[in-house]
Amino acid sequence: MTLLQTSGTTRQNLAAMQTPAVRTLSTINVGKIERRLSLLGGGLFVALGLARRGWSGAALTMLGAGGIYRGATGHSFTYQALGISTASTIPIQAASERVVTIQRSPAELYRFWSEVANWPAFMRQVQTVKKIGDNHLHFVAKASFNTHYEWDGEITAMQENCLIAWREMKKPGIINTYSVHFTPAPAGRGTEVSVREEYYLPVTPAGASSMLLGRLFLGARIMDDLRRCKALLEASEIPTTEGQASGRRKE
Repeated sequence: MTLLQTSGTTRQNLAAMQTPAVRTLSTINVGKIERRLSLLGGGLFVALGLARRGWSGAALTMLGAGGIYRGATGHSFTYQALGISTASTIPIQAASERVVTIQRSPAELYRFWSEVANWPAFMRQVQTVKKIGDNHLHFVAKASFNTHYEWDGEITAMQENCLIAWREMKKPGIINTYSVHFTPAPAGRGTEVSVREEYYLPVTPAGASSMLLGRLFLGARIMDDLRRCKALLEASEIPTTEGQASGRRKE
């Protein structure tokens, strides 16, 4: 199978081709199991709060009332603010996009990114990436305690000098999709490299919790990788503080 060649409408159609449908936000955004647990926990906190006096009792009562409201209505204001819902069977989605300008031409950057063996040079968490066949990928990444973990991926689109896209399947039900766009910067000042990552999680309380954490770190990790890529291509090295003196005076 050959790599997908995309047209000028790739950016609009890519998500529809390769990713699950994404739920629209509704008033009820808490799943049935969560609602029952919220009612149970809320009632317990209210009972504890009423049995106490002072500020601690009032705080427990208010916390319990919030849980009862969440369970009775099926609505979470936190989920609403973050665009999360566990009341649907459609996977939860989060996305982040970051852009950096690199003093290289789109053709140079496309050639560099199209060689997947180059990715570990600037992707901090990745140790190796191997291409298997025309479009299948295999990743190995560092983990804690000198261990590693592996997962598979698939290149989904390539448009010469413009776009590279792929998706990764790390665990059942969890899909990460990526698209890298190379756009000439104004006044011939290099190339704007835009990386968009989207990930889809199972509709469970654990998935919602992972979504909350992911929103905090997703954009920061993409930006860090892009800065490392910029340093590597412009200065042929990545700045690091490893091995440098701490600056503390020895006693």
